[in-house]
Order: sequence, then C-alpha cells, then structure tokens
Amino acid sequence: MKEKILYKIKVVFYSALVISIVLNTIIYFWNLYIKKVNNNVSLCMQIDIANYFDLDDTAIQKVVNDYEELFKEYKIFSVLFRKFSIEDLIKNGYITVKNGYEILDDFKSQGIVNPYIYLQIKNKNIKPQYTYIFAHNQNLFVKLLPALENALKNYKVAVFADSKFQYDGDISYNYIIEINTLKENIIEEYLFYPDELIKKFYEKNIHIALLDPDFLDIQQIYDFRLTAVIAKNTITEITDFKKISPTNLTIVFDDNRYYAFNYPNKEKYLAITDTLIKRKNIFYKKLFSNYYQMLIYVPINKSKEKIANDLLEINNFLKENNLKLLKHSEIKRVSFFHMDTFLFIINTLIILSFYLILSLKDERLLFIGYLGVFLAFTIYMLKIQFLTSKMIVWAMGGIQIIAIQIFFSIIGNKKIENIVKGIILVFAFYYLSVISTGEYMYSLLNIPDLAKNIMIIFQLLSFIFGLYVYRKKFETEWIFNMIQIMMLITFVIIIFRNEMGLSELFVNFYNKIIRTILLALK
Repeated sequence: MKEKILYKIKVVFYSALVISIVLNTIIYFWNLYIKKVNNNVSLCMQIDIANYFDLDDTAIQKVVNDYEELFKEYKIFSVLFRKFSIEDLIKNGYITVKNGYEILDDFKSQGIVNPYIYLQIKNKNIKPQYTYIFAHNQNLFVKLLPALENALKNYKVAVFADSKFQYDGDISYNYIIEINTLKENIIEEYLFYPDELIKKFYEKNIHIALLDPDFLDIQQIYDFRLTAVIAKNTITEITDFKKISPTNLTIVFDDNRYYAFNYPNKEKYLAITDTLIKRKNIFYKKLFSNYYQMLIYVPINKSKEKIANDLLEINNFLKENNLKLLKHSEIKRVSFFHMDTFLFIINTLIILSFYLILSLKDERLLFIGYLGVFLAFTIYMLKIQFLTSKMIVWAMGGIQIIAIQIFFSIIGNKKIENIVKGIILVFAFYYLSVISTGEYMYSLLNIPDLAKNIMIIFQLLSFIFGLYVYRKKFETEWIFNMIQIMMLITFVIIIFRNEMGLSELFVNFYNKIIRTILLALK
C-alpha cells in the first residue's frame, strides 16, 4: 500500500516537474524572442540645473543651443530635469536662510558695538526654533512661497509678520517666509523646475523628463507629453498619476515599483554613472541582467568635453552589444508572456510532492528536518513586504531550498554517480527556480535584502542538516571530522556574519547566483 502511494506521488512529482520545465522553457524562449525583437533603448541625459536659475532669454537660448549640438551627435532624444532645491538657491545667492536662534544671536553679538541694536528685533516675535527665508526679489518670492507650501506639507509655511508689518515686499522690498522647523530639516527639499529652460528644450523637439514630479507638477504646469522618472517617490506619493491619461504621460522606475504600480504606460530605466562608464563589465552585468527601455546618463560637475567623451563611450558600448538608440516615442511598450498563476500551482505541487516522497521513504529524520526548514522559510517570507509577486518569489525560494535537499536525499550511498547526479540536479533546479518566475525574472535582483538573506540562510540550514544526517554514512574518521568542521564554520558564518564584517555576505551571494543565471540565460 505504501509503495503504491509513493509511486503515485512520484508520478505527480515528475509530471509536475516535466510540465514546469516544458512550459517555462517555452515561455522563456518566447520572451527572449520578444526581447530581441525590441532590442532598443532611448538615451536620456540629466542636466545639472543648479547654475541655471534666473537666466535671461539670451542666456537660456545659449544653454539650449550648446546642448542641442551634443544631443544630435550622440543620439540623445530626451533630457531630464530635477527641481531646484533650497540648497541650490542658497549657494547661488538667491535666498538667505537662517534659523531663528541664529538671527537672535547675530543681533545680540553686535551689542558690543551698538548696545541698542537688539532693541530693533526684540518685538519682532522671531522664534528660535523656526526657519526664516529671505527672498531677494518679488518674482522669486511669488514662485518660492507656493513651492514651499507644496513641498513642506508637514510644516506651517507663512509670510512672516510682526505686530506692525507683513513682510511680503511692501516694506522696503523685504520678502520673508517663516517655517515652523529648523533649516536643517528642510534644506535638501526640492521646490520647482526650471520652467523657462524646459520650454526652450521642448521647442527644439526634445522630449522632456522630470525627476520625481508630484501630481500638481504634471497636471497644472506642463501641457505637453512628458516622462516622470521615479527615483525617490513612493507608490503612495504617485497614486494620483493614475488619473492622467497614458497618452500624456510615461512613468519610468529603476526598481520593482515598476511591477507594483498599475499603469498602462510604464518603463524601467538604468542610471548610467561614472562607475558604469569606467567599468564596462559592471555596465554589461547591470544592463543585461534586467530589461530597460531607458538609459539615463547623469553627469556631475563635468565639462562639455568630458560629457562628450562619456557619451561617446556609452554609444560605442551600446553599439558593441547590438542595442539600438531610438527616440522615446519610437520605443515600444513590451509585454512579456506569462502564466504566473498556473506555474505557481505547478511549482507548489513540485515542492509539496517532494516532501511527501521524503516522508514516505525511510528518511524520517531528513523529512522532519527539511520540512521544518521549509515551513520556517515560508513563515518568514509571508512577513516581508514585496514590490513584486510574493507567491512567485516564495516558489522560487522554495525550489532553491529543495535543490539542496534533493542533493542530500539522493546520495544515500557513496557511489560517485549519485554525487554527480545530485550536483547536476542542484544546478538544474536553480535554473528552474529562476525561469519559473516568468516575467518577474527581471525583478529578482531588486527584492528586499531581507528576503535574499532568508533564502540563502535557509539553503545553508538545509545544507547543515543534510551534512548532519549524511555524516553517519561515513566510517572514515577524517571525512567525519571534516564534515563536522564544515558544519561548525557554516553555523558560525550564519550566526556571527555581522560581527565578522560580512553583513552583506548572503545578499551578495544571492545577487551573484541570480545575476549569473540571468546572464547565462541571455
């Protein structure tokens, strides 16, 4: 009776395994074909706008003309703008920002020269723990006040007033804004985009992208099609973007928010930094272990000659790797084929039938230990918040864990062919775990670090338990002792990795495994 049940479960296990391999292989090659047909990207460049505030029309036009020549030569069809920050305006001399206690200290310290000077502000109601922003002209003040109100919703922003006057420009052109927090809490806040510069680029038929805009930026200011590049904003902060027609807006992400945000017109982007330009092997790994529609070059404090040299390097790299540069409007929205729910059921059958087979065989200790490891893994994974499909990541991790467990379950005797077979199956199941995620294959490197740690730790726990059971198969004392030492070292690494300066060990190990598989599949 037991043999019949075991036989039926084995039929389920191998049938599910064959179905999973066949379907995943078909899906993988179909998606690979889709990817190759759409083997193109758009190249965007971020402009450092810190020094471009309050330029006249002639100066703005000169900036645009300089960049236009560069863009035409190196096939840049999009330009990315960030907002001016409070710090930008301070460094360029457009505003002065002081904490209340700094203003009071300044006046008190001048008492050594003029003992009556403190009386000038004694009744001004300056609060020590508030911030005071002094704008240097009316145009800036009119732009600054609503921008601060929008950016600092958690604070009270108001025109400063004392018992006699309101400082909105009527008194000797004094424009003063008061905020109920210290300047250290707000100095890095971003306020508004360089509107005039953006309009001039748009007039040159260059596609406009905005870094971390809010709903009001898109709805009220710009009446042309644009791209929102989401770097810092959370899913909650951009929820209102769904109200905007996808014909007017493209949203691009650099991580798994791409999967979590439901919007018809969305893409993924890769930021090209100095490191990627200098180290082409890292650039290659980053670019081809994911799927991107947009590349964003981010020059920081570089001359025009240096920027041109970087763009030449990027162009040559893309050409060598057969990636075409197209206008943003020419990039097709790719939809990968997937059967996620069905394959999740199949993969769950593989996992469950494996444990049932283990329980019906005479390997009770292995069954109890391995099932305990897997159930603990499941509990931990359920507690993690993902920006991608949790069930897909759970199934992938489950298959990777049983890859280790299968290895020890088939080397019951010391025949070399069983060890070889076990090693081959470990690699096979690792590949299966990745391709079984379908369209989520390109999300695996961006899952939370905690999830990566959990996957590797439970694989190591499976390895330790397998060694513990398998040690009894050896009569040779030195092999037995070597196994004990391996178990001890592995255990110490798991428990004390932070103290040993190896806090990122498991994350890096996970990333290397997944990236290697993705690049091999390419």
